Amino acid sequence: MVRLLRRGQRDDEDGLDGGGSYQSGMQGFGDILSEGEVLDVMACIKSTWPERLVATRNEINAGVSACE
Repeated sequence: MVRLLRRGQRDDEDGLDGGGSYQSGMQGFGDILSEGEVLDVMACIKSTWPERLVATRNEINAGVSACE
């Protein structure tokens, strides 16, 4: 998500999951927003997620942390 917010997404790039492209012309905000502002945007977006999605993301993140 951080990469997407910083760099944006072009139609010719793979999606975040690497599973193929999707239609998006979202600009990147890395030159506009500070690191803190990017994190604030992420927190705002995540605050709207349903609980089941939060639980799934927490499981994925725990698995990644265990591998580091």
